[in-house]
Amino acid sequence: VDSSMMGTAIEYFRFLGEKAYFFSMYHGGGGGGIGMDVCSGTSSLGIPALQAMVSPSSGYVLQHYSFSEEQFQRNLNHVLRYTRMSSSSSSSGSSNKNTNANANFHGCIMDIRIPKFIIPTQVIGPGEGIISYNDDDDEGHEGQQGKDSFLLSHIEGPIFAKCAAMAASRGIPTSNLPSTELLKKTCGVRLRLGRYDPLSTFCIFFEVNEDYLLSNNITNTIEEESTKQAFFQFITRFLERDGKTVITRVHTHRLPVAHNVHDFLDGIDEEVVPVLLGREAVLRSIIGNFGATYVNTPVLAGASLMNKQQEINLANDAKMDLDCTIHKISCAYRLLGVYEESTGGGYGDTTQVINPSLEYAFPPELVDALHMLHHLRRGLLLDPSLLSAEDRAILRDLFLRLPMEDCLCMMAPSLLSIRVDFIAPTPPGIEAFEHVPPETLVLWDNVIIAGDHHDSLFVWSGRALNQQKSGVVGSPFENIRQVCTNYLLEQTKHRFPCPRLYVVGEGDSMARRFTSRLSPTHLDPPEQQIAHFTNLNTLMEDELMHLRNKFYYFGSHSNNGDDQNNNSSFRRWFWNVASASSKVSLEGVSLCQHSMPDPFL
Repeated sequence: VDSSMMGTAIEYFRFLGEKAYFFSMYHGGGGGGIGMDVCSGTSSLGIPALQAMVSPSSGYVLQHYSFSEEQFQRNLNHVLRYTRMSSSSSSSGSSNKNTNANANFHGCIMDIRIPKFIIPTQVIGPGEGIISYNDDDDEGHEGQQGKDSFLLSHIEGPIFAKCAAMAASRGIPTSNLPSTELLKKTCGVRLRLGRYDPLSTFCIFFEVNEDYLLSNNITNTIEEESTKQAFFQFITRFLERDGKTVITRVHTHRLPVAHNVHDFLDGIDEEVVPVLLGREAVLRSIIGNFGATYVNTPVLAGASLMNKQQEINLANDAKMDLDCTIHKISCAYRLLGVYEESTGGGYGDTTQVINPSLEYAFPPELVDALHMLHHLRRGLLLDPSLLSAEDRAILRDLFLRLPMEDCLCMMAPSLLSIRVDFIAPTPPGIEAFEHVPPETLVLWDNVIIAGDHHDSLFVWSGRALNQQKSGVVGSPFENIRQVCTNYLLEQTKHRFPCPRLYVVGEGDSMARRFTSRLSPTHLDPPEQQIAHFTNLNTLMEDELMHLRNKFYYFGSHSNNGDDQNNNSSFRRWFWNVASASSKVSLEGVSLCQHSMPDPFL
């Protein structure tokens, strides 16, 4: 697609989407705006233009092989049943007490309130930012509602005052709430989605303002206690289907403020970390590291005007930034160990780490996250050579908005395996399967694997079990394959977008679609292979040799540290990056750094 024509198409389609979404609200149309979603064929071009059109209403662009297939029907059902427009043009004469009669309400609004010593540095998600945190003027506010409407809506003020009075009556300090001044100091940011969508999420980075804690002489007991805990309050507002009733949901979460590295590591959620860093890396592969605070589809669509080489360069830069992040974490952790050895301290038991050499080079609490980031680095989201530009644009858009569980499944496949040494009269249940790591050395000749990689489900059979094609009546292991199929379909029956199932056998042309998503551990030394995947000890020596030899022609066996071909195993990649002689810290920018670095630092 010609880049100049694509730029014109993006602008025009964006205009159409905004016109449909806002026209009826501002021109007496009555009710909310028009939401847009696009279901296209797999050969469609110009996906960025379609994404620009659906972005005002936070819609989806999805590709399908056929409009008669189950995937299309399930995806369409989800959009129509579980998402809805949240917009209205309320008249001033409305008598509904739950109606905000002062202004047009459009979109799903989320306010984030945070302590004064917490600073938001990055927000990634499908919506847009309406107002920045700690903004003292009215610029950037929505309409003419002003600062006070950002703090509390028309219907929330009395409820807020009543709750504060109830707390005060029970002896709970309230700081004279409701206090407009205090609310102004705790306002973080306001975000807006074009529609109500239970699957749309935001990824938010915060940092502790240590200068505030040090510069303020905190003598008040209440304020001193408040700095030991960080309270995050998320206020979400949206309209019911009647277009009049405003629903407000308030979620408050408390996190302890860590005062040393050990407390920080103990409090880490190992599932959240790879998603946060992964989204930042994917974002940088689209628009680069420009320190953008908000991200929405038009920004991503504009990035699609780049040519192929520019896209490759951005993807490589994003990988370098990921490597830089891992290198800095490793260096800091090693320095911590040196310091504690010199002071006689200790970190505690690290026997939970599988690879003993890794426990001294990386925090044990982040080892699983490290493996996830390795899969992300060599997977479909960051490698421009594995998917077409249109498929990649859709996949990245989903990754930047779907919930954490979906993002983890998109980063690395989840595998269940069973070893079949004979034909059983009745198929085993799924409880007979065991979880195996997503790597090449689990592809034994006599196993059947059920794999889930979010958009694709796989039932893979080894060569010894693939003598008769799956699906053929009388196939000796078809009953086990059917157990895998039923399990995968049951587990993903409510997933959006609906995944596609592939039943393949070793040697099939379509099997490459599955094996390419596995980490190439066959490139590691034999002792490292067994240390990482202990099930290899159950194989006879000739079976183990045969397993290694089947990958002889796949991947590079050189010791070159250059990993641009994405064929490095986890071990080779990590030690190249974490090495003290590695230069990635000079060539990349940490994913936790959200502004252009000072060249003199």
